[in-house]
Amino acid sequence: MGDYPVHPTSVHPGFLCRQLPADAPSRPELDAFGVALRDVRDLILPGLTHWQSPRQLAHFPASSSTVAALGEALTAGINVVPFTWATSPAATELEMVVVDWLGKALHLPETLLFCSGGGTLLGTTCEAILCALVAARGSKLADIGTTAPAATID
Repeated sequence: MGDYPVHPTSVHPGFLCRQLPADAPSRPELDAFGVALRDVRDLILPGLTHWQSPRQLAHFPASSSTVAALGEALTAGINVVPFTWATSPAATELEMVVVDWLGKALHLPETLLFCSGGGTLLGTTCEAILCALVAARGSKLADIGTTAPAATID
């Protein structure tokens, strides 16, 4: 991903439609997988925003390491749908344990951890990580006698 610009610079609406056939192939190509990968490399990747790029600093990439990519492959194979505890009890509880690990690593108060009866589940893991980091920042600022600037949502 590091070889591509973070955000495509030479694309305009309709750029991909003009490069692909108007109709699906009527029969499979001899090397369909190879052709598909070539299209991904030559047509798709240059037109994407590369969230996993080492130069993408707007978000926290969660699957940019080998271990994370393997975890993504495993979860794709299992196809867990963890909307709530009722839809996937083990996934929800695993998330609670891992969020507690992060909270402990950031030295958050026990009252904010699930294991002490506190905590909260948010819509995504990214939201949970962000909330844990904001809480840790506030704690550190309180320790050094400074307050955090008011947060704004744009």
